[in-house]
Amino acid sequence: MGGFVLQTVNWPAFPLDAEQLFYLVTKGYIEYPLIDEADINDKNKADGIARLVTILQALWFTVNCIGRPIQGLSLTTLELTTMSFILIMLTISYYWKHKPLDVSRPIILKSETTIAQILIEARRIPRTSSISTYTARSYKPE
Repeated sequence: MGGFVLQTVNWPAFPLDAEQLFYLVTKGYIEYPLIDEADINDKNKADGIARLVTILQALWFTVNCIGRPIQGLSLTTLELTTMSFILIMLTISYYWKHKPLDVSRPIILKSETTIAQILIEARRIPRTSSISTYTARSYKPE
């Protein structure tokens, strides 16, 4: 999501994913970021009205599909497939209700360790390689 950015002494800042953040914290390269609910809500830019309209449309379609067999009408396979997508969408909407969206001001995590040292200790580059050969153009962080 781009919520966390690592800034080292010799490398341009780049976003971290959850696995990279976990690795850096457990190895002691960075401090565990203290983030409260207000920080997360500050980064949540998803429009509540848009979410509400989407859920209402899904529920309206569901009510119509439930009403069709009651009226003696059949459902098409397209409608049944759409119902399965709606079930998945409602589940994802519930779990993503606090997920930040379009983070434009990430939390910057600073490390005094060079990126080369982190990569060597993680065994991502051989110790015998010349560290100076790993420039911003030759290595792209994952």
